Amino acid sequence: AYRTAGILAFIAVFLLVALDFYSLKDAALSLVPVCIGFVLTFGIMWLAGVHFNAANIMCLPLMFGIGVDSGVHMLHRHRQDPHTRPLGLTHGTGKGVTITSLTATIGFGSLMIAHHRGVASLGFVMATGILMTMFACWFVMPAWLEFRDRKS
Repeated sequence: AYRTAGILAFIAVFLLVALDFYSLKDAALSLVPVCIGFVLTFGIMWLAGVHFNAANIMCLPLMFGIGVDSGVHMLHRHRQDPHTRPLGLTHGTGKGVTITSLTATIGFGSLMIAHHRGVASLGFVMATGILMTMFACWFVMPAWLEFRDRKS
């Protein structure tokens, strides 16, 4: 049921973002930080020996929402001013993405010291996921925008 709900939510969000940008390519590009954040988070979870459980499975929609928000804001900023560097992170957008991500990371990261293992794993997964999505926004998204702009 979680997988089906996740797939349907992904499709619905993709369609809404595509309507916002009037472009399937931009909609897909706005989801890049989320996809990279998920892959990196799953890799770190595997390395740390953390598994999904009933407590931390709810991290996925939260990570998805924060990541899509960051990607959409970056792409809108790039569309408004495509010539300033770093691409998509200018005029306060980079600060907004960073502050939003760090405050959420601090809030969820504080759960890692909980005695309850489920709550502690929720804090670990959320803090890791949000940080990985933020790093994808900082490094991958501007590079992808640069590549796309040079190609066209």
